[in-house]
Amino acid sequence: LTDQMQGLTLNVTQLTAEVERLKSENADQQEVALGKQQLDLDRSALSAQKEQMVEESQQQMQNDLLRTSGERDQLKLDKERLQGSKDQLVAEANQLRQENQRLQYASGKMEEEVQRLKDQIEDLKAARHRLELDNATLVAKEDRLKAALHKCAEVDGLSAAQQSLN
Repeated sequence: LTDQMQGLTLNVTQLTAEVERLKSENADQQEVALGKQQLDLDRSALSAQKEQMVEESQQQMQNDLLRTSGERDQLKLDKERLQGSKDQLVAEANQLRQENQRLQYASGKMEEEVQRLKDQIEDLKAARHRLELDNATLVAKEDRLKAALHKCAEVDGLSAAQQSLN
């Protein structure tokens, strides 16, 4: 009986050890199962986070594309406006160049006209001077003629007086 008791005690000890080992294995398996569940949850969370980040990135890229398209369109409009301004400035510059050439031509003509008028003034001054000399000569001749007439009148007066005396 003692041997049987010892055998049973040994069996109980072995069974207890086996139960403990199984509990330990079971605990390890539960821990592995929990770890797997946690990994699955983490994978799901990462997958959801990845999808959200992809969606956000796609949305950001679409927003950037729209913004860039808008900026490109605005730049095109600005370029067209600036080209119009440039064309207008080139046209104005051409008009100013033509006007400047016309004014230079007119200025040359005016300078010629001014020189012609100066020459004409000099000619008129010379003519006036000649007329003044001619006038002075005529005045002197007139004075001599008046003096001669006066003498003639005196002589005629003397002749008339002599005849009346005679």
